[in-house]
Amino acid sequence: MNSASVHQGWDAKGGDEARPCLSLNGGLPSAAAVAAVVVLDKELTVRNWNAGAGELWGPRQDEVLGRPFFGLEFGLPTGELRPAVEECVATGRGGDPVVIAAVDRHGRDINCSVLCSPFDGHPGGVVLLMAQTRSAPTP
Repeated sequence: MNSASVHQGWDAKGGDEARPCLSLNGGLPSAAAVAAVVVLDKELTVRNWNAGAGELWGPRQDEVLGRPFFGLEFGLPTGELRPAVEECVATGRGGDPVVIAAVDRHGRDINCSVLCSPFDGHPGGVVLLMAQTRSAPTP
């Protein structure tokens, strides 16, 4: 298992709104980019969906809070994440980043790197850190 270091900071873009930024190393390209952060409880229900998730995928926080993550329909094929999320819940440890071909809220093909990390604030919970790595190849 690669260890991935996550450095969270803030990037002010567009007025007074501060947006979270992540620099992910150890499997994900180093970059400071707006990232999606999703927090799931041990039942894999969405407990937090940041503004970056809304910008990347489209649904707003009020549309997804309290809903089962794997029942949501947006541009990320969440079924491909299920093994990594379930392993993180079972072991209490994060794994290697998973890169998934997805479609952003604008309908563009992208590759999304997702890092699963245990969430200490919710025993059995998981934090999903998502960042676009590069455009997906066109067929």
